[in-house]
Amino acid sequence: MARRPAPEPADESLRQTALRDLGWFSPDSDGLCEAAPLGALRALADAARRLCGCPVGLISLVGDRHACQVGVDDGEATMVRTLPRAEAICAHAVAADTFLEVPDIRLDRRFAELPAAAGSEPWCFYAATPLRLHGHAVGTLCVASPRSHRLDDAQRQQLAQLALAAEALLTTQHAREHLDRERQRLADLARASGDWLWELDAALRHRWLSDEFERLTGMPVPLLLGQPLADEPCVDGTGDALPNGATLHARLAQRLPLARVVTRLDTPHRGSLYISRSAVPVFDDRGGFQGWRGSARDVTAQVLASRETRERDQRMHKLLAQLPGAAFQMRLEPDGTLPHYLYVNDGVRLLIGGDGDQTPTLRRIVEADRSCFVDAVLASMQTMRPMRVEFRFERGDGQQRWLETRATPERQADGRVVFHGFTWDITERRQAQDALREHEALRLAHDSAERASRAKSEFLSRVSHELRTPLNAIIGFAQLMGLDREQPLVGAQRHRLDGVRQAGQALLALVDDVLDLSRIEQGVLTLRSEALSLTELLRASIEAVQPLAAARSVSIQLAVPPGARVQGDAAAMEQVLVNLLSNAIKYNRAGGRVTVTLQQTNDVAATPLLAIRDQGEGLRADQLAQLFQPFHRLGAERRRISGTGLGLVIARGLARAMGGDIDALSEPGRGSCFNLRMMAAAGTTGGRAPATDPLADTELTDGPGGRIVLYIEDEPLNVLLMEEVFRTQPGWTLHVAHDGGSGVELAAQVRPDLTLIDMNLPDMNGLEVLRRLRAQPATADLLCVALSADALNEQIAAALAAGFDDYWTKPIDLNRLIEEVRRVIDARRAFDGT
Repeated sequence: MARRPAPEPADESLRQTALRDLGWFSPDSDGLCEAAPLGALRALADAARRLCGCPVGLISLVGDRHACQVGVDDGEATMVRTLPRAEAICAHAVAADTFLEVPDIRLDRRFAELPAAAGSEPWCFYAATPLRLHGHAVGTLCVASPRSHRLDDAQRQQLAQLALAAEALLTTQHAREHLDRERQRLADLARASGDWLWELDAALRHRWLSDEFERLTGMPVPLLLGQPLADEPCVDGTGDALPNGATLHARLAQRLPLARVVTRLDTPHRGSLYISRSAVPVFDDRGGFQGWRGSARDVTAQVLASRETRERDQRMHKLLAQLPGAAFQMRLEPDGTLPHYLYVNDGVRLLIGGDGDQTPTLRRIVEADRSCFVDAVLASMQTMRPMRVEFRFERGDGQQRWLETRATPERQADGRVVFHGFTWDITERRQAQDALREHEALRLAHDSAERASRAKSEFLSRVSHELRTPLNAIIGFAQLMGLDREQPLVGAQRHRLDGVRQAGQALLALVDDVLDLSRIEQGVLTLRSEALSLTELLRASIEAVQPLAAARSVSIQLAVPPGARVQGDAAAMEQVLVNLLSNAIKYNRAGGRVTVTLQQTNDVAATPLLAIRDQGEGLRADQLAQLFQPFHRLGAERRRISGTGLGLVIARGLARAMGGDIDALSEPGRGSCFNLRMMAAAGTTGGRAPATDPLADTELTDGPGGRIVLYIEDEPLNVLLMEEVFRTQPGWTLHVAHDGGSGVELAAQVRPDLTLIDMNLPDMNGLEVLRRLRAQPATADLLCVALSADALNEQIAAALAAGFDDYWTKPIDLNRLIEEVRRVIDARRAFDGT
């Protein structure tokens, strides 16, 4: 006969909740835990078996899956066991929720094959009454016997009385557990919120403080218990004392509930804390005041933040008051109508002007700009993007000013839009922008002129380069024929040769002038600055123009103190002086005089002024105005006076590059005076190197050992000229290569004393030739000199920076070429110790 498990009660979930809240079950096994009062349960079970005359008494609790039993048998041995709920008879009493008595279990089909308790005989009799907790049957008080038995009415009544005592025990334990949980829950909530809990007696002495108090304030709780609560001033949200001087004691004396009353608590270790307190007064059943219970929270961070916000707002208001514009908040309806200013700072008075209405209005905007302003506002409201608009505004005093408004929109919950913005006067900026546009137009015109000037200068530079190449052959061969002692030219032939040479020199002078002018206009002159002897410069310059003066019977009178000094570049200063002196001679009358005088005060820092006067025809005012224009000769070409019209332009450019200047004074019939202003000398007078004697006047002889020169050049005439020059030097050897590649190979074979490299070769430029020579160990230390018609300073500087030992420009002066070759080779041999 199969055993039948007890049915599940209708209130099973509530019954299980009551059991869990009792706190006697172990959560892992559903067995009884240490908190269960085993002694009290055993005593009740023992009393039940004695009253009912049974050997076994039990109290059982029926859990979710198990039933736990505590009792005693006739040997007075305590029984504590856990069995599956399906095997427990007490589960049937719980399910029925009524008294259950089974005289003979063996005859009841519900309990067939019921296992016996370990160490005991099988039960035959069983009687149980339910134990209820909050109205739900959670267990039983039962008795059992191994023999058939029946209880009489008195026994049944006594068992019911004992069950009430057991239920009282359960109820008391449940209430204790509930209080413990509530206490723990309250402590956890207070700890999670960062609050501490407190209790005062009627005399405002500390009765209890939660542990959070010490953690938050740093003050030990035991030292405060029994001590009176220190009074604390009440403060507002920014930490300032309330105007009425309220204190915590005064608020507590009213015995009314407190809600978020903020006070300042001074602690010995953590300084001043700001505390928010909430509390209720406690009264007994007769209305007697017992004290206070409440909570407290540290709000120091919030108070300090509010104080900082207030101070920041105050600073902002002060700052806005100093701004030369108007900060504002303006609210508009969703359709952009009914504008209303929520805030406008004091700067609006200066912005608007006048004594009337100080609120900006649309009608004060100049009519031509009004629609632009409205469109900007509506567009910002539609897109919710920042607004920026410039417009003209008519002030109260009638002035019309340019204003700029920038504002950011913010849509409110009711659909209205609030603009936070700033308006300031930009009249000066608009005026500056107009001036800037005019300046930009002028700049563009200036840049265009500069580009045209650079294009012209680049063109002139290129032309001068192309002219130097044939001039090298013309002047070189003319010099070579003039120096030919084996087949010298005489008579008319020599005169004609001199004409060729002079024409070539004149053309070279023109090319040099054009190149100088290009450098001056581009601002790429590289000049030295040193102290120079003005007397020596004048003597050298006069010596240079003396043949011209003698040809025109013009005398030069010099009135310059011997110790006069100036600051500048020696070569440039001499070029300026030669130009001014030659002009004074060419435009003088035959047999006239050139007077050179120096005007200088005793002050060494004063600007020296050199005046060069002639006795020529003089110039009109309109001619003076055009005097320093390139290629403008003022009609001198009609009088067959030699010149290019560039000399004065170049002279003034050089003078200005050295910190000086040139101007002219002249009247028709009274000659002209050119004034050269110069920088005062800053140091010791610079020396000048002696001029090299020309080849025509000196017989050059070779020193010990021959000289080997490699010439890399693709122009046949230049090669022929160089070969003719070297033919005059016995023991010298010239090797020629017509392109860069063969030149590099030939240099490795012959190991020349000097390598002359043209900068423009058919297969590569001179810089690449030098790079390859320096890259080969056999030719890395060769003496290399650039020989080119490129005469611009930046080209020369680039070549020297690349590693050339020197840079010579064409046309070649044959009177100095051989000496220069000898000089650089001998200098290298002396350096190498050979």
